[in-house]
Order: sequence, then C-alpha cells, then structure tokens
Amino acid sequence: MYKKILSLTLVAILNIAFLAGCSEKSAKPKVPKWYLKKRVGYIVGVGSAKPNKSGDIDFQKNEAMINARSDLAKNLKAAVIAKDTQDKTKNQDGTIEENIEMRVKIITKKGLENAKILDSEFMDDGTLFVRIGVREDILNENEK
Repeated sequence: MYKKILSLTLVAILNIAFLAGCSEKSAKPKVPKWYLKKRVGYIVGVGSAKPNKSGDIDFQKNEAMINARSDLAKNLKAAVIAKDTQDKTKNQDGTIEENIEMRVKIITKKGLENAKILDSEFMDDGTLFVRIGVREDILNENEK
C-alpha cells in the first residue's frame, strides 16, 4: 500500500512539473506590436538590427537606420509611381507625364532628408527595430 501511494504521489508530482514546463508564460513577440501596423498619414520604412559581437549599440542603431532608410526609399518610389500613374489617367487632355522617374528621385531625396524616427524598440533578444517616416503630403509638394 505504501509503495502504491508513493508511486501515485511521484506520478502526480511529475505531471505537475511537466504541465508547468509546458505552460510557460508566452514569450515576447519577435517583432514589436507597431512594426506590422500601418502608420496613418505617413509613408514609412522599417529596419532592424541584431546586437553585434562587440556590443556597440551605436553601430546597431546605425545599421537599423540604414535598413529603415532603404525601406523608406523603396516605399517612397512606389508611392510616387502609384500617385503619378493614377494622376495620368485623370489628365483631361490625354497627355502622359514622362518625368515620373525625375519626381521619384526628387521626392525620395527630400523624403530621406526629412524623415523622422516614429517608433523604435529593443526586443528581449537585443534586436533593435526602428520605423522612420515622412508625411504622405510630401507627394503633393511641388517637385522643384
């Protein structure tokens, strides 16, 4: 009888330990909550950087910003092309504006110069996430 109680107690303890191990607190997400959400009124770029071996946080910040600026440039180009293509179909005289590429260069340059950090966050694993952006009205500004 004693052995039976002991073995049942041992089984109960092992089950509790197993269940406690399986029900770990949910880990922090791999990306911040804001990372995948649209930022209304802005054209944005996101970037991230993992910690480097030397632990140089300034280098990590620069790497994340370079990645975010590259993404912003890509998104600015897409926004200019989409807007200008849409505007072409609205021209009443039927002419097609041929300087889209020039507007892409001008607006992208201006956007990158005026970009502001909108969000940034270090995750538990040390990865830095950054979101930079410019207001969407940059697309409506005079190209000169």
